[in-house]
Amino acid sequence: MVSPASCFHCKTFSSIPADPDPIEIHKRKLLLWFSHLPKEEKLFGGVPSPESMHVDPLIIERKEDERAGLLRSPYQSKAYSGRPVTVEQLFGDNNTQADGRGLNVLLYGAVGTGKSTVVRKLVLDWCTGNKLGRFKLLLPFSCEDISQISK
Repeated sequence: MVSPASCFHCKTFSSIPADPDPIEIHKRKLLLWFSHLPKEEKLFGGVPSPESMHVDPLIIERKEDERAGLLRSPYQSKAYSGRPVTVEQLFGDNNTQADGRGLNVLLYGAVGTGKSTVVRKLVLDWCTGNKLGRFKLLLPFSCEDISQISK
């Protein structure tokens, strides 16, 4: 008489990870979102691709005592306080000013000066791993997004 096996182990194997990394999902969604050109920008000829942006933005670091008060365009006077910094200096591994608290960065400028293009390039670079690798999470907000919070 043959008895059925009393113990049978079955394992299923899958090439799909059980728990996908939420940061990688976030990066893929940001990459899709920031790679898309809105209809309005297509109507007016679009914007240059981030890869073709040859002019780095003028980023001025403000001193602690200057952070309060009204913002002025650095172009209004020839002598602006603060030193120009590059994107790499601002977000690089050697920037210790954040002290683990994160950075608050305000992009200020007239319409059409490239603020959105700079943000778009930074986000796409972070998503693809080209820059900003020290940041585990990137949450870009637009002024329109923030203004909707108070309503």
